[in-house]
Amino acid sequence: QQMKVPPGAWICTAKSPTKVTIALYGTPQCAITRDWYFGTIAPLVKQHPDKVSIVMGQFWFARPHPDGEEIARLMLAARQHGKFCSAMKSLFDLLALEASAGRLTPAGKKALATQLGLDLGALEAEASSATVTSALQADKDYAASIGVKATPTIFVNGRPLPRFDKQALRSMVEEELNK
Repeated sequence: QQMKVPPGAWICTAKSPTKVTIALYGTPQCAITRDWYFGTIAPLVKQHPDKVSIVMGQFWFARPHPDGEEIARLMLAARQHGKFCSAMKSLFDLLALEASAGRLTPAGKKALATQLGLDLGALEAEASSATVTSALQADKDYAASIGVKATPTIFVNGRPLPRFDKQALRSMVEEELNK
């Protein structure tokens, strides 16, 4: 069964491979995606650190997520340094702060670079590079090819979440863990 993981994706986990992979398509700028990440996905990964992993595909809509492309580019630039998972977590944390109001501020970008141990100028330059542009297009094309149409869209071991319900996600993960 196809895992529904974008090309070149980093699987964020304590151990590889894991029994369950949650593929999350969205952006840390999306309040609903953040709610799913903090309220259900991150706790499932924490509860089963050696059995459940997360992978994030870049997907956003420009109107409600005006910083979506820049956020995606920064995460993909961090991936070039082996820091995608740290960038993903940091961006979820930074964009959840009340002071950010869900927007990527200059202070937030500086905090991200500091947390990653990277130079902000170099990270921003890499975010504009042809390599990141190509990776971003590959993520968008892949998301379209598997039918991603909303933020968030979630797959568990390649199976789409059947309904937008957090208990359904927990049940799918438990079902996969018990196979």
